[in-house]
Amino acid sequence: MLNLKDKNVVVLGLGKSGLSSCQLLSLLGANVIVLDEKNRDELRGEINRLPEGIIVHYGEKIKEIPPCSLVVASPGFPLEHPWMKDAHNKGIPLIGEIELGWQFLSHQPVIAITGTNGKSTTVTLIGEILKNGGKNPVVCGNIDIPLTSVIPSIKKDNIIVLEVSSFQLETIVEFRADISIFLNFAPNHLDRYLAIEDYIKAKAKIFENQTEDDIMLINADFPVVLNISRRSKAKVFLFSVKERLKEGLFIRNGMITARFSEKEETIMDISEIKLPGLHNLENILASVLVSLLLRVDIEAIKNTIRNFSGLPHRIQPIATISNIMFVDDSKATNVSSCIAAIMSFDRPIILLAGGKDKREDYTRLVPYLKERVKKLVLFGESADIISGMTSGAVETHKVSGIEEAVNLAYALAEEDDIVLLSPCCSSFDQFKDYKERGEFFVKCVYNLKSRLNGRGKVTSSV
Repeated sequence: MLNLKDKNVVVLGLGKSGLSSCQLLSLLGANVIVLDEKNRDELRGEINRLPEGIIVHYGEKIKEIPPCSLVVASPGFPLEHPWMKDAHNKGIPLIGEIELGWQFLSHQPVIAITGTNGKSTTVTLIGEILKNGGKNPVVCGNIDIPLTSVIPSIKKDNIIVLEVSSFQLETIVEFRADISIFLNFAPNHLDRYLAIEDYIKAKAKIFENQTEDDIMLINADFPVVLNISRRSKAKVFLFSVKERLKEGLFIRNGMITARFSEKEETIMDISEIKLPGLHNLENILASVLVSLLLRVDIEAIKNTIRNFSGLPHRIQPIATISNIMFVDDSKATNVSSCIAAIMSFDRPIILLAGGKDKREDYTRLVPYLKERVKKLVLFGESADIISGMTSGAVETHKVSGIEEAVNLAYALAEEDDIVLLSPCCSSFDQFKDYKERGEFFVKCVYNLKSRLNGRGKVTSSV
């Protein structure tokens, strides 16, 4: 455990994790100094929530790290940032918010979940299963509840269910999960990483400090994940939606099936699952497997899964207008998650996509556009890039933003079509995050419904 009383600690960034780090550090008696590139007006709300005595340097007037014993970096700061490099060059210990929080746990077991897609759904489902199974989980991490924010109220019997991103894993030092879960892998965040190998390397850090006493759960359908896991000392348990495993969790004849030590057990019929899509079946298998390892009652597992309908902005049906269903998948910030959303439906799709480009390979969309999408409506900074990379695959329209996209999609749609917002991109060109984007989409859909006022399909509403 770190002793930070009366030590100078610099926190980089005053976003959600940075603010939470400041609050915990203040409780620990540290002298906290914050550096943030935003101006004072942009930070006014966060500054007002800081404990007394914390010094904030904002804007770009600070060129180097002031004298301190420790730097705690928010995940938005890449390792190449000048402040990060300055700390490294000066030999100042540098950690992230996840490491800071983990240092102050009192032997509570940690289940850490990473992967390109499905992390938030999986941590939430695991938390629900454990709670319904009589255990005491705390769901936190990259799901918008910083680990540092729960440390002051943590109890001895808590199980930490922690979502961890590649950005957060970059700055771990001693952090170790008792059970790590690697859900899947696809190219992502190439606006931050120079090469896909750097992204893989960051994700692989989830296994870095695990020992022979620890466990890792691996999706056997991703060879790159299997290869990464071989570097770890932890015990490996596999799950797969594509093949029947000699040992692990898999699907057989439409049933979730567990096979361990040559003993086989049927868990439940996948027809009982509310969540659509093969990707969600992966999330469910991971959740079931970790719950079985923690000896949760099977009835609690099954009942939780039967009643679990997912999270907002993740393939979430919003409204049906003139038998046209509008679906919010604003959380789809990469091509792989958009493909998963497209493959979740067997009805014709009008796809709304665009936002801030992350150097994604949008050509990967082409076969799915040809097979499942009847019209593509693009908006935002990346509209021209996506259009160029998918040229000729499907009828394409470009608009200024989501409101115009919703209205145009309705005009283009026919009965039984699905209007799917699954942007493939981050939201930062027009919104503060995917939630704000999703909420705006929902507002636009309900405004459309209100304007129609039960009159049915009228193209003049566009």
